[in-house]
Amino acid sequence: MRAIRPFCLLALCLPLLMGAEVYRWVDENGVVNYTQVKPRGVAAEPINTRGAGASAASQAARAADLSPAEAERQLLQQQLEQQARLREQLEQAEQQRRQDMAQIRQDNCDMARSTLEQLTVRSRVSETNDRGERRVLPEEERQQRIKQAQDAIVENCVS
Repeated sequence: MRAIRPFCLLALCLPLLMGAEVYRWVDENGVVNYTQVKPRGVAAEPINTRGAGASAASQAARAADLSPAEAERQLLQQQLEQQARLREQLEQAEQQRRQDMAQIRQDNCDMARSTLEQLTVRSRVSETNDRGERRVLPEEERQQRIKQAQDAIVENCVS
């Protein structure tokens, strides 16, 4: 699990690394310039470098009138909060799974103890099949089922 964490963190940060801003501006000589850092004191326009739309951080920055760095921090914070919610949901699901498994083991334990009691109290045990026919278990089969019930008790019952 710990080996997966760095990859998850990288996957969360990858969009932030790929969404770099590029600015277009014209200097006093009429030369068009492109930079990744917005020049001070010059009217520069952001250029869409991602094809379909600007990065989520730059969209958030324009919408909330924030600096791109602050927008990226907010976006990262939102992603971390979402990751924390997902982790909590996973932990709750795991806890529920463990409770379900404990209940199944308890049910199996109860059934194995009941079966063992029925097989050991009587020397002649009979069973009814799906067609309603009754047959008496041979002693060898009865002993085999006693062993299976004992194994199920060892596997499922907590002392």
